[in-house]
Amino acid sequence: MGVMAVLKNSNCKMDSKKDNKKVYLVAQELKLTRLLAGNNKAARDKALKNLKKWFVKRSETMPFTEDDFQRIWKGLFYAMWMSDKPLVQEECAENIANLIHFPTINPSLLFFKAGLIIMNNEWIGIDQLRLDKFLMLVRRLLRQALFVLKKNTFAHKDIEMFNSVLSSTILIPCGAPALSLLMHFIEIFMEELAKVSEGKIHPEKVCLFLKPFIEKLATTGDGRLIAHIRKFIFTYLIRQSDLGFEYQAKYDAWKQQGFPGSIDSMQKIPLDDDEMMSADEDEQEKRNKPLDPRAGRVDVEIPQLRFSPKTIASNLLQHKFDKNSTTKARNMLTVLAEQFNKIAKGVYPLGVKKVVDRKKDEYDMSIRKATNRLVKFEQKLLGKDRKRKREKNAIDENGEFAPKKSKKEENSKDGDKDGQAFDEEV
Repeated sequence: MGVMAVLKNSNCKMDSKKDNKKVYLVAQELKLTRLLAGNNKAARDKALKNLKKWFVKRSETMPFTEDDFQRIWKGLFYAMWMSDKPLVQEECAENIANLIHFPTINPSLLFFKAGLIIMNNEWIGIDQLRLDKFLMLVRRLLRQALFVLKKNTFAHKDIEMFNSVLSSTILIPCGAPALSLLMHFIEIFMEELAKVSEGKIHPEKVCLFLKPFIEKLATTGDGRLIAHIRKFIFTYLIRQSDLGFEYQAKYDAWKQQGFPGSIDSMQKIPLDDDEMMSADEDEQEKRNKPLDPRAGRVDVEIPQLRFSPKTIASNLLQHKFDKNSTTKARNMLTVLAEQFNKIAKGVYPLGVKKVVDRKKDEYDMSIRKATNRLVKFEQKLLGKDRKRKREKNAIDENGEFAPKKSKKEENSKDGDKDGQAFDEEV
């Protein structure tokens, strides 16, 4: 019994030490949060600068939890809130996003998840003047999260962990996060994936990144979200494919010639040696370009992402009969699956193939003539009804057809009635 009592006392002491240690760490986190959210810019900059070192020491004593990161992110959010002027805001967003780099991927994804949660919770309180800098912060945070995955060569397991973070926060299938935040995230995702990976990612892994977007598409009934996911995720992939680039080149040449015939009549012309050399120089310049536009270097080249159209079509149809799917979503999944199946067969599913020549059209484009055609068309539609009304008004009291009388006859008849009435009075 004495030995058991000693063991219980030792366990209680160990637990109390852990609790005291946890309380001390939480107090440190709250102190940092107050400094990051303060009005003093020098104190904010110093706290943000020392936060990376504190993360390293803190992770050595006790692993971070999601609640720990959310407390820190509360301060980081208001540090961004207090930042003024574009260059200062950009530097602050970059410094906050770079905090995601931990020795292992688990705390990095926890930091990313906590950031998305705090952003979603606080998004409704952001005014119009501060919106742009928080949109930039979301972009930088996503970019650094993708850099973490790239550092591990986009491992299949890491991508699945990343997808689970998205599916539990901003892309939760049956949830309703802040709409503008969600739509912005959808807009930038494929661009950032292309820029970070530099196009050097396996096609099947690109398809794996699409899984949370397909799940969100299948379960939403919001037409705006359905159209947004279609445009910035799936149509984006189609347009930047080899068939998409080929179609765009044909369309530009076809447009310069005035749209003769159909676009299929345009043919490729092989490049000469000088053009091949210039193409190689352009490739070399692309490698040295920044990830964001700058003054004097406005254009940002986005690399091409290779993908497997058959895999994407299969994944789309797989989620078509999800128990939480909506009618709008099922229709869109069917349309997208058909488009990717066409790409797998070598057929480009988008764009104009033939332009109708209005000069050869039987209708004249003159406004006056178009108005006359419209009037005649309306008269033709309403002619029977008008004829029936005229016939109905022309039937007399005895049910016999009475021809329409002229105004003179009606006036003379009224005059006779007045004369008869006068004679009777006399």
